[in-house]
Amino acid sequence: MPVEDVLERFLANVNKEGKEQADGTRCWEWTAGHHSNGYGILQRLGETLAHRVAWRLFVGPIPAGFCVLHRCDNPPCVNAYHLFLGTQIDNIADMTAKGRANGGPRLQATCHLGHPLVESNLYYDARGKRHCRTCIRLRKRRYWQERAETRARHLAYSKEWKRRQRQQLKAIRDASSTVSLPDVRLDR
Repeated sequence: MPVEDVLERFLANVNKEGKEQADGTRCWEWTAGHHSNGYGILQRLGETLAHRVAWRLFVGPIPAGFCVLHRCDNPPCVNAYHLFLGTQIDNIADMTAKGRANGGPRLQATCHLGHPLVESNLYYDARGKRHCRTCIRLRKRRYWQERAETRARHLAYSKEWKRRQRQQLKAIRDASSTVSLPDVRLDR
C-alpha cells in the first residue's frame, strides 16, 4: 500500500483539535481504538501503538531498543511535535518526573484537595506512602463531628421513646383504674 494511502487513512482517525499545550500546539488525538491505558492502537505496518506509527510516518524509523515518548503526557496524542525517542530508562525517568510512577515517589506539589505537599504537611504510613496531614485532620474532624451529631440524634430519639413509653404506661394505668372489674370469686 502506498505511503500516501496509509497517511490518508491514518489522518482520518485523528482529531487535530485536542488539548492545547504550553507551546501553543495542539495534541492530535487518536479517535479509533484505544488500549485500556489510553494509548491509541492501530494494527498497520506491523505496529500496534498509534503514536509509534505516527513517528514512523512523520519522522522516520524507530531504532531498535528505543521507545516513542510523549512530551505532552497525553497517551492518545499522535502529533509528531509532541513525540520524542528515548530508551526504556528514559521512559521510566520521564514517567517518574511527571508523577505517574506506580509505587515510586509522587512529585505532586499539592494533594487532591489543593493542600501543599511540603514536608511539614506530610505523613508517611507504614508502607512509606505519603498522606496530606491537613486532609487527615479534616477527615478526623468530620468523623468526630458526625459521631457527635449521631450520638445527639440517638439521645434525642431515646428520650422521646422513653417519654412515649411513660405516656403509654400512664394511659394504661389510668384506664385500668377507671375500669372496675366485677368481683368474681372462684371457690373450688
